[in-house]
Amino acid sequence: MSALSSMARLICAQEPIPPDRQTINISLRDGKVITQKFSPTPKANLDRLGKALSELLQTPEHHTVVEAVNQEAKDKDTSTMSFGTVEWHLDSEGDAIHRHTALPSTTELNVIQDLIMRRADEMGHHPHISRGTIEEEADTYMTITCTTHSPRGLSVRDMRLAQKINEVLTGFDTLTPSNLDSSRDMEDEKLRIAALRERMVAANRAKINEALDSCGCEAAKSRSTTPP
Repeated sequence: MSALSSMARLICAQEPIPPDRQTINISLRDGKVITQKFSPTPKANLDRLGKALSELLQTPEHHTVVEAVNQEAKDKDTSTMSFGTVEWHLDSEGDAIHRHTALPSTTELNVIQDLIMRRADEMGHHPHISRGTIEEEADTYMTITCTTHSPRGLSVRDMRLAQKINEVLTGFDTLTPSNLDSSRDMEDEKLRIAALRERMVAANRAKINEALDSCGCEAAKSRSTTPP
């Protein structure tokens, strides 16, 4: 299945973002529609935001540990899993989007992080980035979060930043398979990867709160969730 075919589709039969601006309607591949919490910035253009999200997001049903595209593994007829995702997902608070990457080496991760921050410097708008490992594996995992501090919420500017980040990531293998121990159960591996994703998102949310503290955005902070 191509990345394009699994992208989120914001529904057209009704307003994808209702006038109250507190929820967003997302259609799943099976035709069902789910409503998720949403927190855009106060003056964000909803039409532009909705269109950008439809191009960036994966539906919640696809926010799982994916099988990595790896020809060597296919040739050996073995299943592979990756921490990385090909698309972004909407935070449960609705005020940020996240993307996970799994690179072949720490060196390559360093290069990508530097390229992302250069693009962010050009825009004057920066993502939050956390890096992590699973047990004894190398430092090759990264979670990128786009959000706006003041005014608080998800903005069209975040969408542009995410698109720029996608352009950077296009030239790299961001779905590098995890080092699956042959003695480890596949379901256990999925749980390990899912747990790391949760920790990395929590780390970025902590960075968001730290940034809100430093800028004195108390009203904005009340809309942000402190990770456990």
